[in-house]
Parts: sequence; structure tokens; C-alpha cells
Amino acid sequence: MQQALVTGTLVVENGCLVVRTGTDERYAVLWPPHVDLALEPRGRAVRDRQTGVMAKVDGPVRLSGGEAPGSSGDAGKLRDGLPAGCPENLWLAAGIQAP
Repeated sequence: MQQALVTGTLVVENGCLVVRTGTDERYAVLWPPHVDLALEPRGRAVRDRQTGVMAKVDGPVRLSGGEAPGSSGDAGKLRDGLPAGCPENLWLAAGIQAP
């Protein structure tokens, strides 16, 4: 997987954390172990423990990582832990980037 960057809005769709880009692409995000869901006074967010960067749900987000092609083979196995209503496109996040 080649390292890339996706930017957009972090939203919850059908119980799944999704990045919705400016071109209306949607990616279900698979998070690395060092990213946690955080409950903040103003709502939900994700926090990267390695960098300290946070992204709020319904706010802008920049994620390093890469797209996992398709939903079959190895990428299909990654979908096993996701809710059924998640988008087909997967983003394997390496971390949250500062805005």
C-alpha cells in the first residue's frame, strides 16, 4: 500500500465512522491501535495518541494511510469487524494529520 492522504469530513453513517470527501467519495475508516474514540465536552472525536492530534465527528479530518481496493480477498477480510451498512470503500488509516 502506498502512503496517501484523504481529507474530508468525519461523519457517522449506519454506525460506522466515515470520511466524506469534497467529491462525495465515502470511505469507512479502519483505525490503527494508537487512535481512540474520545468523548469531548462538545461531542465525539478520535484522538491519535502518537501525535496528540484530534478530529471531531462532523468536523474536518486529514488521514494518512491508503485505500484498500475492493471488498474481496484481503480487503474483504478487513470488513469483518465493520457494521454491515458501512461504505464499500475502505481507508486504512495510519494516523490523523494536523489540519
